[in-house]
Amino acid sequence: MINFQYAAGAMGLRMLAVASMLVAAGCATTGTAPDSQRAQLADEQNFRTERVLFTTFPQIQQALFKHELACGVTYRFALEPRETSYASITYQPSDADIKQRGEAPLLATLVWYQPSFRQEERVKLAVYSQYANSAVDQRIQYLLAALERPTQCPGQQAEATEQNSTSVSR
Repeated sequence: MINFQYAAGAMGLRMLAVASMLVAAGCATTGTAPDSQRAQLADEQNFRTERVLFTTFPQIQQALFKHELACGVTYRFALEPRETSYASITYQPSDADIKQRGEAPLLATLVWYQPSFRQEERVKLAVYSQYANSAVDQRIQYLLAALERPTQCPGQQAEATEQNSTSVSR
């Protein structure tokens, strides 16, 4: 004979276990979505360029703040959780920039190397983007220029060069 009370109780426990696993799985995937998107962007096929900069993370962050104040372009600097030698810079273009100029999101991964008696402090910067077009190449150049000359906005260098060439030709 089958004990129906025991069967109903066991089935209820199974349903409760399955429901709690689904809830836990839903919570776990919510927190990792940006990480998986970032990992997908930092793939080898999306690699665009790599540079070594003789600077530090605080100097990079300060340059990005100065550039945002001077030019209004926002690059987001973030240290990796529980890591002091790894950081990233992200650029998320506005919808208008995506439609008008064909810009795409950028991810720059940063690795800080400690100074030694042979080398000074340096940071290796690797840039990734899902698209490979002239707008992305230009945005990468703008990022590198923002790190080197934070108060100079994109396009100002071209204007300054034109003014210098006209003043020389007069």
